[in-house]
Amino acid sequence: MSNIQLNKIALCNKEKFYQWATNSDATPYWYGSLYGDNIPTREELFEDYDADYFNEKKPCEKGVFAIKPLSEDREIGVVNYQVEWISSKKYYDIDILIASDQDKNKGYGSAALSSLVRKLNVECNAEYFMIHVHSENTRAQKAYEKAGFIQNRKYKDAKGFEWLEYTKGI
Repeated sequence: MSNIQLNKIALCNKEKFYQWATNSDATPYWYGSLYGDNIPTREELFEDYDADYFNEKKPCEKGVFAIKPLSEDREIGVVNYQVEWISSKKYYDIDILIASDQDKNKGYGSAALSSLVRKLNVECNAEYFMIHVHSENTRAQKAYEKAGFIQNRKYKDAKGFEWLEYTKGI
């Protein structure tokens, strides 16, 4: 039994996503010096996270959900996905963000990942999942492993930053 629920973030509520991504305790794990870039403007962020993430037109291609602990009346972060084709296999590439440090180390991240994987498997017949994490983000790595993801490879991006790729199959 999960300790969270996932709530679809609609296009009219995407400002919450922007604030969590660019102005929260989790922001340094998405943007900034750890990744060799700047925090994006609203326009830049929503070029990457286009309207298809926030509507129901392509639910098996892209989506974004708020994470809500069942014991509380507030949302604490997001989990999102998009389809990536690798060697003719359809992978769901997932990102997760827990906005406040006070909500970390409570199992919410791994529960959100497990819930999203189940949801995509049932609703979209998804079988393969992946998530990428900066090699220094050890807290996230533990959450991914707790959710059943396995480190698949280590690589460096064009800027020379080291990343880990985790995958999971059903």
